[in-house]
Amino acid sequence: MIRPKADGPDSRSQQAACLPRSRDTIKPEFLEPAGVGGTQVSPTFRGVNKVFWRPLRVPLHTVAVCALLACGGNDSGDFGDEIGHAHLDPDPVIAKVLSAAPVLGRPLGMRVSNGLLWVADGAGDPGLHVLNATTGDLIYSMGRRGEGPGEFGDAPSSLEVFSEDPGSVWTWDMLLQRLMRFEPQPISEYEIQVLTLIGPRVRRLVWPEPDRLIGISMSEEERFSFFSPNGDFQHSKSGPILGTDDIPMRARLNATDGPSKACTWPGRGFAILNFFVGRLEFYDVEAELVRLAEVPFESSVLFEAMDGGRVRHLIPRAWYYDCAANNTTLFALFSGRLRSAFEGDARFSGRYVHMFNWSGKLLGVLELDRDIRSIAINERGTTLFAASLVDSKIYAYDISDLHR
Repeated sequence: MIRPKADGPDSRSQQAACLPRSRDTIKPEFLEPAGVGGTQVSPTFRGVNKVFWRPLRVPLHTVAVCALLACGGNDSGDFGDEIGHAHLDPDPVIAKVLSAAPVLGRPLGMRVSNGLLWVADGAGDPGLHVLNATTGDLIYSMGRRGEGPGEFGDAPSSLEVFSEDPGSVWTWDMLLQRLMRFEPQPISEYEIQVLTLIGPRVRRLVWPEPDRLIGISMSEEERFSFFSPNGDFQHSKSGPILGTDDIPMRARLNATDGPSKACTWPGRGFAILNFFVGRLEFYDVEAELVRLAEVPFESSVLFEAMDGGRVRHLIPRAWYYDCAANNTTLFALFSGRLRSAFEGDARFSGRYVHMFNWSGKLLGVLELDRDIRSIAINERGTTLFAASLVDSKIYAYDISDLHR
């Protein structure tokens, strides 16, 4: 169901109807909160204030339901400006400043390998930095704006590193649809490898195996596209799309892929998170949805009818902003903030990290001591690197005592 357009921003946020879970999730039937129709809602589930679900017997077009967590509230039913985690017993961790190099502009993505921390810079010129992961010393900055070898059409949207080539990084440039390989030295001293993808245009890219690249597109039929290590297109396949069949496909695609992030999970596949929906999807190397993570706070995508018959998805609250994984654990940066209650870069930040295993089980929660926008984890899972847009600094959290 799509609700009519509200008269103003306040009524929009208060009256938005939350659609039931998509039929593309693990349970294909339409669902409604168990408290609808007079049944009491249980206040706890896995230690979290969540709604139990039961099959929806009433036709979808006659019912508008709102999932408790999707519409905000605190642990008593009103989550307020930011979702609290006290009932999850989070582990508080204290940051150490790793780098405050003036060259850092807007650090939006990081990867760590072989003692090196690679940082993608959204400010753009240069667009890539490499730091000593122990001391934080800046080793080199590279990648000015342009279209030549070693240049970026847009800031790198993802970084990939491989155990077979640990001293280098591959960057994904969505604008130019290409990957480039960089080393931690001046680009004049080696030849830049450029790999341009030939095939469907993709937005996100993961590289779960050395011989397999998977592109993620804003498309129903070509949701996932496979490429060879040479960039040659092999085939495409469909994938889960948020929303239900009564929602226009364009609105569903915008909600699914527009505000999303994908991260490679070494040896397993990859994960997709959504900035504005409480949902984590785990995929294998064939881009098959293996499972949904047991996130402590779930939400449904919200849609609104606009003038002229258009439909858009609403984004009242931010959920997951970034993720990083080693061989055993996925770390997901959680926000839980109402966008209307924060200003500036605080709207695009979070202070909690949810840790999951490949089975989707929540292993624990880290409570950070400052606003963070992107994260990376070292191979052993003992140091969490975190970048802040508020002060453009890189921090390191020692989590060796908390390693699970």
